[in-house]
Amino acid sequence: MKLNNNKNVLITLMSSLLIISCTANEPPSYNDGEKFLPEPELIEISELTGNKSCQTNAECKSIGLGARPCGGPDKYLIYSQTATDVDALKEVVARYNKRKRQGNEKSGAVGICVVAPKPLTECIQNRCQSSAIANSTH
Repeated sequence: MKLNNNKNVLITLMSSLLIISCTANEPPSYNDGEKFLPEPELIEISELTGNKSCQTNAECKSIGLGARPCGGPDKYLIYSQTATDVDALKEVVARYNKRKRQGNEKSGAVGICVVAPKPLTECIQNRCQSSAIANSTH
């Protein structure tokens, strides 16, 4: 009887681990009030900012992404001004940020009201990267 009980526990545990491992790789989603949908802007933003090649520090920029409940972006993305369609990036980021702000307002989301630090950017080995965090106030 004890062997059967251990066997059932083991089967339950393995089934749970299988379910968890399958759901861990699901793409991010947002709730539009009725169903969960993928965030297409994030895919587009990733494609637009993927090439971070540069020759000088002046080519490297950052853009705020997301919307914290108390204001300001969730984080900053670094991109190469010369390798990125900057107008398209700004448009899709603005659309994404607006939807996030509206979602926060609709849900009544609250946060800890900490401003995400804006990174300093520089061209390191011909790739735009964060070099430090700038002191900024929101």
